[in-house]
Amino acid sequence: GDRVGVLKDGKLEQLSTPEQCFDQPNTRFVAQFLGEAAFVSAQINDGFAHTEFGMAPVQSHCELNHGDVLFRPDDLKVTGVTEGGNGQILWQRYEGESRLYAVITDQGQALKIRSSHEKVLTIGDRVLVTVATQHPLAAFEH
Repeated sequence: GDRVGVLKDGKLEQLSTPEQCFDQPNTRFVAQFLGEAAFVSAQINDGFAHTEFGMAPVQSHCELNHGDVLFRPDDLKVTGVTEGGNGQILWQRYEGESRLYAVITDQGQALKIRSSHEKVLTIGDRVLVTVATQHPLAAFEH
């Protein structure tokens, strides 16, 4: 179909193209319903969210000064480190062309990050999580 409707408790949360529902969800429910979603606290100004993982562009209609930015597994990058870092691998799943990593950050944020299947990290590895995306992300009030 060329349009998707997402319902919650009999109420229409969003009716739009699949791309817009995924990339620009109207609500947290829509974001979570359509895939892996992590909401990361951030200071927002001049079209950028300042997160513990670096700066990320936010959608132009975002008028928040502080909020939760929606990160999908492909929006972040994970790199193994021997010293420092900002998180640890909880588990990993081989998906053929990619691997899905569950990471817990030093601040207690649970994330899922998709990486190339060639990057092999193991449970307990220290990692550095950084912003990988260039496309504007959705943001929500706390």
